[in-house]
Amino acid sequence: MTQLQFLKPTLSERFFQYDQNNPDVWELFKMFTTEAIKAGHERFSSQSIIERIRWKTNVESKNSKFKINNDFAAFYARKYHKYNPQYDGFFKTRFSIADLKLKSSQKKPTQSKSLEPVKQAAATTTANK
Repeated sequence: MTQLQFLKPTLSERFFQYDQNNPDVWELFKMFTTEAIKAGHERFSSQSIIERIRWKTNVESKNSKFKINNDFAAFYARKYHKYNPQYDGFFKTRFSIADLKLKSSQKKPTQSKSLEPVKQAAATTTANK
């Protein structure tokens, strides 16, 4: 390995920096995940949520400068599971470095909103049809 390879940030470091610098992405990830849950999905793809965020920012908002690494989908899925344990497993995951890094490095937000009322409302709506 060259000395420069040691200076290159790891994927985990790049994700945490990106996440810190782009809080709107996390908000959109939560919003689109909530939409998927409300639509009755029991499982979903975090990569689909990332693509939906791209559509929202690049097409609807016409922000052609928006960029997000596909590899960050695994981190956002695990972050969602961590902050919303009632939906642990909503995103199918395989073992990833994201598993190790998210467990040890991020604290729960002080204002994490539970999606349980959303799920209950969706169940009530479905039952009333």
